[in-house]
Amino acid sequence: MKLDWRLVADNGTYKITDIIVEGISMMTTQRSEFASVVQRNGGQVRGLIAMMREKTASAAR
Repeated sequence: MKLDWRLVADNGTYKITDIIVEGISMMTTQRSEFASVVQRNGGQVRGLIAMMREKTASAAR
């Protein structure tokens, strides 16, 4: 499996800003998913926030 990282320098350290798996950017994929959730909720960001809270809560269990 091909895996790449996009890094950015930040005050002398590097941070990962994106992971590309087999040529697919996780950042782009997530951005598209977020946009879709907002669109399904009438353009309201609160639907996205609710989804993120649900996923965070289920991951904590």
